[in-house]
Amino acid sequence: MKIASTLYLVFAFIIGQAQNIELDIQRQKTIGGVEYGANVLIAKGNVAIGYSIQDSKRKATEYSDFNHRFQGMILKLPIRACENLSLFFMPRIGFVAEQFFVVLPELKLYLPLIRNIDLNLGSGIRYGQPSFSLGLSYSPKKR
Repeated sequence: MKIASTLYLVFAFIIGQAQNIELDIQRQKTIGGVEYGANVLIAKGNVAIGYSIQDSKRKATEYSDFNHRFQGMILKLPIRACENLSLFFMPRIGFVAEQFFVVLPELKLYLPLIRNIDLNLGSGIRYGQPSFSLGLSYSPKKR
């Protein structure tokens, strides 16, 4: 209980210091098939931290129990920002199938579409192989 209270206070402090909230949805093509996910990030400047979830639409069969759902933390760290595009290193750290601890590195390029919506293109490593992602990012604060 003491640990949960401490984590709650730390998280509340981070939220209180945050300047912006970002919501991302993405589609990622991996060697294991197509996966869909969402991220909720709390940002201060160009740096953000948040929660990430990603799952596949594939169904389990009688021969395989397919459960590769990823849940964990995501970081958004700037590499380079220009007027019309930004490059970020976005590692995800968490669990796959609720039992395997993984670190999933990814580079994402953000391209502004309209006022608060960005298109993001990513390349990373999933299942030890290259993966590619496409997504949309929404931030309620005007840039």
